[in-house]
Parts: sequence; C-alpha cells; structure tokens
Amino acid sequence: MRTPSSLRALVPMALGSTLLLVGCSSGGGEPAGGEENPAPGQEASAEQPAEEPASAVVTNAQIRTAIEAIDVEGVDLTVTDSAATEGADEALDENKVEPAECRAALENMPGVGSSESAAVSGIANNGMMFGGSALEDAQTAEELLAAQEQMPERCAEFTMTNAAGETGEVAIAPYDQAPEGATGYTMTTQAGGVAIDVNIVFGTVGNAFVLGAFVPEMAVDGQQKLDEGYGQLVESLESQAG
Repeated sequence: MRTPSSLRALVPMALGSTLLLVGCSSGGGEPAGGEENPAPGQEASAEQPAEEPASAVVTNAQIRTAIEAIDVEGVDLTVTDSAATEGADEALDENKVEPAECRAALENMPGVGSSESAAVSGIANNGMMFGGSALEDAQTAEELLAAQEQMPERCAEFTMTNAAGETGEVAIAPYDQAPEGATGYTMTTQAGGVAIDVNIVFGTVGNAFVLGAFVPEMAVDGQQKLDEGYGQLVESLESQAG
C-alpha cells in the first residue's frame, strides 16, 4: 500500500524525472530581441528594400507571466526560472541508463550540452505542474513536440542506476486524455518498492514548447485542473504573442 509519506518522498523524484526529460529536450535559448549591429561600413541603406517583418515570438518572460497568471482552484504554483539543461549532462554522466538506446535517445535530444537553454516551471504542492521554454523558432518547437510524441515507442521502459548503486525504473506509455491540440504520455517512476505516475501533456505556441503535468494520486480532480491550467497557459501566450 502506498502511504502518504512514501508518496511525498517519491513525488519530487517523479517530477524531477519529468523536468529531466523535458529539460534534456529543450533546445535553443531566449529568442533574440533584435538584430546584431552591422559591421563598420555595412550600415543599412535607406535605398535597400525593406525586410519582411519578423513574426511575433514568445519569450521566457512571457511564459513566466502566463504561468503566474494561471488561476485554477486548488493550484498554488511556485514559479522558477532555470537553465533547462542545467545538470542534464551531469545526470546522464552520473547515471547508468539501460537499454543503451534510451540513453542515446536522451543524449541526442536537442539542447543537451547547451548552457543557453532556459525554461520556466511552476510546481504546486499537490502534484500539479506547468512549464515551458522559448525556443529558437516554431520549427524547433514542432521538432521537439515530435520527439516527445515518439518517446513511448522509442523508450517505453528504461532504468537509471546512480553511483550509489540505487536503481530506479521508468516506464513511458501514451496518454489519451491530453487537451485539444496537445499530446502526452504517462511516466511511471518506481524506486524503493514504490511507484507513482505522472501524466504529462505537451504542445506548442509558435516558438514556445509548453507542458502541463499532474500526479493522479496527489491532485484531486487533476485532469480537470490540467485542462483548465493548460488552456489558460496556451491562451495567455497566444494573446501575448499577438
């Protein structure tokens, strides 16, 4: 039987695994706010044809604003900014991942080894989480989404063993209750004889990759809260991006 204390101990590990997978997948960095200064002698001429206006991009600051604005009953998010790949390389180096193809799938995801990647996450003490990362462009975001869609097939089950010899088992299965326009999977993390599920959904808003997640055993009406919060997150970003 899963006791409340064992759940409290495992939830951070499960959510941490979620952030690791998504963090390893984050590529690029904060979109540039402007163009580089022209080299001497190469100043733009008024006679040159005007360039096409750049499409609106989403920034991590806007993602943070959107997460902070999520208003769902019973969801009190603590929002933080962090390097999405911070510690990702070290985590992979310090842990033995089997089978090898699952390690390769993690290592080959965009953003591993890039210190410029950044993400914003909001986590509540009842197992709810929302987050996002502003990527270089919409194509990069769509590629990341496609990579996440393939995870249940490419890496359905794997183990991670740390330097102390402690082994955790992770299973990834499709999740069929994702909100409209999103995709998702259920990640089950098991360690010390205790297993816990995290339902995760992903989507894109322009160049932004966004997600929502909840732990069914912790979040009362978690699916409803996920639908509401994820919908608000997407709507806010769409509004901010114009």
